[in-house]
Amino acid sequence: MCPKQLTRIGIFYLEEAILNVLLEAKQKGNDLRLVDIEKKIGTYRAWEREPNWLPRTVLYKLEEEKRVQVRLSEKGRAIGFQLTDAEYNKRQNTEG
Repeated sequence: MCPKQLTRIGIFYLEEAILNVLLEAKQKGNDLRLVDIEKKIGTYRAWEREPNWLPRTVLYKLEEEKRVQVRLSEKGRAIGFQLTDAEYNKRQNTEG
């Protein structure tokens, strides 16, 4: 398998991990902060000052694809993430 294929597979599984975490949160009526997502998918590192760039980049990619929406603070900073209703409904229909 070529490196590009492996990269696409890795990104796919990272997206799925994030979307599954957000599905569980939405089922409970919550959205999640980036740090919460990082902890749940296993990429959190307490010693770093800045959030992990990889899950953040994937979240913004998913937002661009209209699969995730971002809750913004009054100053325009991302403070929470959740599935869009369309993505939530799609995942609800494929569960079980």
